Amino acid sequence: MKNKEIKRVARQQLKGQWGTAALFTLLFAAVYYFIPLILEINLSGGFNTWVNKPDNVDGPAASTFLITLVLLPLYIGYLWTFYS
Repeated sequence: MKNKEIKRVARQQLKGQWGTAALFTLLFAAVYYFIPLILEINLSGGFNTWVNKPDNVDGPAASTFLITLVLLPLYIGYLWTFYS
């Protein structure tokens, strides 16, 4: 299948569903990126402490990594939705 045909098929499948795809992407981004960020800020002692802290790996950053691993099935489901 050539790129031109792939593009045509993709446009046909998304016809009339652009709003749903955009909303789903926005919702996914809010959950996948902002929840770990909010938890990291709270675990580091508040916003001011988090902003003024040097960039090194410590407890809050490690916990954000673990939360991201927990949210990995959500990411896989997100990709699966668009591939199906």
